[in-house]
Amino acid sequence: MKQFLTILFIISHLTSSAQKYSLVIKDSAIINFMQWLFQNDSSFKSVKQVNNKIVRFHSDNFIYTDSSVLNTDRFSQNIFRKENNLNEYFNAGDANYFAQQINQQFTDKWQLSIKRVMLLDSIKLINNRVDNVVYSYSLPLFSVDNKYTIIIEAFFCGLVCGGGEYNLYERGIDNTWKRIKSFNKWAE
Repeated sequence: MKQFLTILFIISHLTSSAQKYSLVIKDSAIINFMQWLFQNDSSFKSVKQVNNKIVRFHSDNFIYTDSSVLNTDRFSQNIFRKENNLNEYFNAGDANYFAQQINQQFTDKWQLSIKRVMLLDSIKLINNRVDNVVYSYSLPLFSVDNKYTIIIEAFFCGLVCGGGEYNLYERGIDNTWKRIKSFNKWAE
């Protein structure tokens, strides 16, 4: 009985302390990209958080099809619309892989110590009056070859103040990332 309780305690500790964001992508890949993004984002951002309950992809927006036949109302956020020109980066296999990642993500707020990043000193922050702006990020989606990732970056600054965009990043030879495209932008 004592051994059973010990094993049960160890298993419950391991399962409750592990952070798992996706059944498809390794947590280390997600965390490494997000750490790189937070450390290398040169734009001013007061509070950063990863919360895919707030900013979440929808698999319907990743249907790979001839964009000329898409109903513009129903597929207005589809990333493969003609004006986004993403067919040069992705194929139908990538679209299916994106949908698989979306459907296998866990909805949870990140418990990561780097979620708060201050890039300007507090005097400038107060003078700019943007101390209540919250920048939220989705979990990243990776292409099949792990060369590209798509992430939603959004901000909220009040009842009728906010916006966001999808961003496409490309992995370099040295494993750093470079933003190469923004699309599906919105503003309130």
